Amino acid sequence: MKAHFSLKQVEVFIALVEIKNFTRTAEKLYMTQPGVSAQLRNLEAQIGVSLVKISGQKLIITDTGIGLYKHFLKIKSDIETTRQYIDDVKGVITGDIRIGLPSSVSAQQIVFKNLQDFIESHPKVNFAFEVHDRRQLYEKLENGELDIIFAGRVKPEYYQVAIEKIPVYVAISNHENATDYPESLTAITDKTLILPDPDTEIFNLWPKEAMAKNNTIYFNNGNLVEQAIQQGLGIGLITGDTMIKQNLAQIVPMKEFPRYLNFHLACLKGFEQNPAINALEKFLRPIETL
Repeated sequence: MKAHFSLKQVEVFIALVEIKNFTRTAEKLYMTQPGVSAQLRNLEAQIGVSLVKISGQKLIITDTGIGLYKHFLKIKSDIETTRQYIDDVKGVITGDIRIGLPSSVSAQQIVFKNLQDFIESHPKVNFAFEVHDRRQLYEKLENGELDIIFAGRVKPEYYQVAIEKIPVYVAISNHENATDYPESLTAITDKTLILPDPDTEIFNLWPKEAMAKNNTIYFNNGNLVEQAIQQGLGIGLITGDTMIKQNLAQIVPMKEFPRYLNFHLACLKGFEQNPAINALEKFLRPIETL
């Protein structure tokens, strides 16, 4: 009698062999533990031999089970190759994109706003997000741990595309009075300036004379800058209007602001040919740089 097994049984048995635990296998496959046990029992009934043994708290795979596992891996690979072929024929974009985001919450929300429709319209592209400071984003991109990064300023040797112009505002805590400040950053005296990492475009918007006439607090993390402003530690620059809309800070009207910075998608040169990254770049509609 020929054995007839389902693709679900293949998936369950592979996971069970690799995890060696019914509960965790069920969690990985979004199943119940009895459901995993039933799939295994049905598979063993089809084959006519035991594939696993229970010894105390340990799940032991029999020699037959190990052999079947190896065959199932080949079946799984063939199925994935077939699905990829069908997707290619249909023009479906597939693949994985590991994305690095800056630490600023405002910048992250700009990314998610731009990516939302792309993610929904490309269900076979898998996304993984990580948050790092600028130097870590560079390091992980160059080490191959990230596929693309989003940032204000990126290294000139990267392939980069400006996707949005972000407004930069002067901001203070809601507990302060904006009328206590002059109409220009250069005229501020005896205040505390919340400054970002010097290796950022925003830092370069601060006039040196303002730094010389005021106390300064440096943060190497955009999210910390935003939190410091919100808590009333001083006056700083924020990107976008997320904090204002969420009533976490207020804008100080100044004649030099708002200023605008380019926000980039970047990857190592050559990687822009990756089908998923190429589709993402086209979807984001690159803008003319400032």
